[in-house]
Amino acid sequence: MKRTSLVLAALLVGVALAGAQDGAQGLLVKRLGVTEKQAAAFLAIYTDSAADLAKARAEVNVQKAILARLLLEADANEREVEKILRQAVEAEVQVRMIQIRRELAARRLL
Repeated sequence: MKRTSLVLAALLVGVALAGAQDGAQGLLVKRLGVTEKQAAAFLAIYTDSAADLAKARAEVNVQKAILARLLLEADANEREVEKILRQAVEAEVQVRMIQIRRELAARRLL
């Protein structure tokens, strides 16, 4: 039940990020039975980290593109490949950590 509530809440946050924040807050209150204050805090958790998450995801894509281009070379430098791969993995860790922080903060609210 709690997992379903978190998934529903995350979907509602998507609506909020699309510009219907007041409606999403109302839906959180209605569907999850949380207070207006809790709903506002929940939305703040997701909106406050949205830019950081987008940047981290973009960095993952950039590093993967660089790696793909590097691997097209017949004489690709293994050290350079490893360096770019590590940067891509670090960016993926950042994405996942943002997601984990969001979920943990959301759990504390419910």
